[in-house]
Amino acid sequence: MLSDWRHLSKESPTYLGTSFLRLRTLLPPKHVQPPAIKVLGGSQGAMTRFSRACLNHAPLGSYRLRFFPDKPAECPWCGVVQSRPHHKFLVQKEFFAGLCTFLEDNPRAFSFEDAPP
Repeated sequence: MLSDWRHLSKESPTYLGTSFLRLRTLLPPKHVQPPAIKVLGGSQGAMTRFSRACLNHAPLGSYRLRFFPDKPAECPWCGVVQSRPHHKFLVQKEFFAGLCTFLEDNPRAFSFEDAPP
């Protein structure tokens, strides 16, 4: 089943959709712990936020603009509307390691904790 999924995801650009973040490092051999779990220390919260970032299912600027148009949707550091490409730019050296570090340094990033009530 996994080999079928890998084949479909590589051969058909529309199979995964436009919001799926392709990370080659997330396809490890079966006998080792996945790199994301290893780097994030098995933290359920960090893994949840990591998954939201990879699947583009996080309360970023587009979410805030759509559901809370009267609330701020800009990045507090640079004023740009928050988006996954924006966060990718912030951690661009090596995205996987950079994202993990970003999640550790920003425990509310890609969470709904700071979403407007």
